[in-house]
Amino acid sequence: ELAGGLGRGGSDKAWGGKGYAKIVRDHLKVLQSAVEPYAIFAEELGDADMQAAHALATLTSLSQRAVEIFTSAKRKRGMLDFTDLLHYSHRLLADNVEIRRAVRRQIEQLLIDECQDTDAFQATLLGLAIFADDAVGGEIPEGKLFFVGDAKQSIYRFRGAQVEVFEELCRRLGASKQIGLDLSFRTHQAGVAFANTLFAKLMGEDYTPIKAHRTLVPTPDRGPTVEILLASPAGEIKSSGDAAKVQAAATAGRIAEMLAGSEKLVWDKAAGSWRPVQARDIAILFARMTTSLDYERELARRDIPYYVVAGTGFFRQQEVFDILNILQSIDNPFDDVAFFGMLRSAMIGLDDNALMHIARQFDPPYLPKMVEGNCKLQIDFSEHGRAANCKLKNKEEEEEEETKKETAHGRDARATHGQDAHATNNRGNNRELAVSGLTESQNTTIRFAVDLIGRLHRIKDAVGIDELIRRVLDATGYEAVLLSQFNGRRMLGNIRMIIEQARSASAMALADFINQMRQRIMDESRYEQAAVAGEGENVVRIMTIHKAKGLEFPVVFLPDLNVARRKFSASLLNRSGWGLTYKFKPAAEDEQADDDDSHGDSSGENAADDISIAYRLACHDENEDAAAEDIRRFYVAVTRHEDHLVLVGADWRTKDGNLRGTGSYLKMVDDVLGASAAIEAGQTTLKYGAANEYIAAVRKFTPPDPQYIPKIISPGEKAMASAMCAQDVLDTMPQSGGEVSANKYFLASPPPLDTAGVEIAVTVLGDFAKCPMLYRWRYELRVPKLDDCVAGFLPGDTAVAQESSSLDAATL
Repeated sequence: ELAGGLGRGGSDKAWGGKGYAKIVRDHLKVLQSAVEPYAIFAEELGDADMQAAHALATLTSLSQRAVEIFTSAKRKRGMLDFTDLLHYSHRLLADNVEIRRAVRRQIEQLLIDECQDTDAFQATLLGLAIFADDAVGGEIPEGKLFFVGDAKQSIYRFRGAQVEVFEELCRRLGASKQIGLDLSFRTHQAGVAFANTLFAKLMGEDYTPIKAHRTLVPTPDRGPTVEILLASPAGEIKSSGDAAKVQAAATAGRIAEMLAGSEKLVWDKAAGSWRPVQARDIAILFARMTTSLDYERELARRDIPYYVVAGTGFFRQQEVFDILNILQSIDNPFDDVAFFGMLRSAMIGLDDNALMHIARQFDPPYLPKMVEGNCKLQIDFSEHGRAANCKLKNKEEEEEEETKKETAHGRDARATHGQDAHATNNRGNNRELAVSGLTESQNTTIRFAVDLIGRLHRIKDAVGIDELIRRVLDATGYEAVLLSQFNGRRMLGNIRMIIEQARSASAMALADFINQMRQRIMDESRYEQAAVAGEGENVVRIMTIHKAKGLEFPVVFLPDLNVARRKFSASLLNRSGWGLTYKFKPAAEDEQADDDDSHGDSSGENAADDISIAYRLACHDENEDAAAEDIRRFYVAVTRHEDHLVLVGADWRTKDGNLRGTGSYLKMVDDVLGASAAIEAGQTTLKYGAANEYIAAVRKFTPPDPQYIPKIISPGEKAMASAMCAQDVLDTMPQSGGEVSANKYFLASPPPLDTAGVEIAVTVLGDFAKCPMLYRWRYELRVPKLDDCVAGFLPGDTAVAQESSSLDAATL
């Protein structure tokens, strides 16, 4: 009744005077809030609980059977997995007193570091190995066990870590045997004071303040050591994607300011003074890396060198796509998408215009049709109608087989006539592959690519996949191409990782390996990219907070602060206090439909009555533990900086003007420090510290345009901007490059006025926009490029500039 509501509480008259009813209602609300969390314990079990119990009984039975089958299979092969090692170690110690005593005698003293990340099973093994037989679970032996840990930094629940296990060990050890390590050798006084101010409120009585060993306080002319930036775009933030992009731009923009300016933000220990920031001083830390690609793009736009420390997104990298495309072309020459992707990649280097000419001259499938002049494609179909084997044979091999067949079976007159005609036709087509409209160098490249695929296709089943990739790299020089690009070492490292994966898949067919890789792309597998940068390299580092744990950086950026943790909503939940619980409702029904404050506030605890009571209680505890760990993760992030800390959030508001993201880090900071209110009041700083003796900078930050150099508009761009229609552009193009004496030099003549649309190749239009003179020389006068002159190319009748296709055309 109390939890369900107590009505309006009556009238003032009933309570004895004016205003008394409101006082009563306020007190009733306080009482209701205090009682509401316990209302669930008064509920009666319903159908959902019975259905969940039956489902769990079935699931448990099936799981037990699966374990038995898996265990039997491992035993037959003489194999153990990591879980087996833990299980048998526990059974060995628990069931054998003599072995337990022998292990204990061998351990004189045991030191456990990072003990706050211990789980319950590890604690049980520890007890069996250390405690006396009559003291298992009891008092810790004197002088035998030492452990170091910080409950505030327990952030590995996803690995099974339970901070309560560490807290229980501390309780059993006793306060007299604990030494507080509260001195920070990393951060100066101002930074430590900021952490104390923020987390004393967020963690409450569980927080133990830290002290700074660095007593040097920054001089007043240096300014604040903490910045809070609310990224605000020129337009409106309409989604979480917009919020992520503006934060990425703000972060990269502020880093660019630091690197280009004269702000002395980093303490030089050797010189004993403050110095300007270098790229190697900066780390960008994320709670999760889901938006890190936005930050990479913004840093690259500003030519800021960066390195993703064990970053995910391996299966979203272009170099991975390039390798898979050529492997797919080798395995299945009928795959036009893979073939064109390989030709367009940096591995081969053809442009869109070249692909357009190929598509115009040949019918799909393009690769088989392109090689018909020198090769024939033999296809064997399975009973299901799929190509069971694609094999490119050169003409000599085929003629030899044909000769054997003719000797064995002979030919009748009609067959003789047909085959002779076919042979004559083949001889007529046995010419060097050439695509009209392309330069000799481009045709040479195409012949090289086709020949490479043909050669590797014939040996694909005779060599390993890793060897196949190595031959591709050797033939194309792709590694050198990657090294010449921005972030090339990371790209090359990713290629080496593909080779390692191919080596480990030596028992797989090439098609199976490709399918496995493509499935991981579709699943967006969180596979880490190659680690290639050393500690001394002058690059900005991007990493997760978990990767940064135990590290320190002069300047730390903490962006992506608007994102809040999604509350638990999976159907199954296993907790030590509740065991295995089941929601008995599809998780998809509980997912939040819109992208609002919390980015997913729905959870099992707020679900309808058709969810079991046990699940709702377990889910409530799970969400509370996860929320507490979120705060601890934020603490780890804030305490990574040595000299300067920058917090970056998006100025994304609800309809009532509050910052979006209930439970987000930005809301935590705002609730404690009032940053948004300070900005709205026109303040540029806010005070913090035990006596408000320190200041943090706060401001709205509109990311600057990375193009610091004013853009020079070419005559071609001006002509295109002033044109009223496509016809105007086409009329302008010949004159803009200078007067030409003869129309025969023009590759494009004006089309009839009644033409529905004018199509101009994008490459041609781009060259004209860049420089009309370039357009004239390249497309009107057909002046050969240097490499074309060397190859003996002379201008002649070629495709007009209006040639286009769906691959490379702009319809104006």
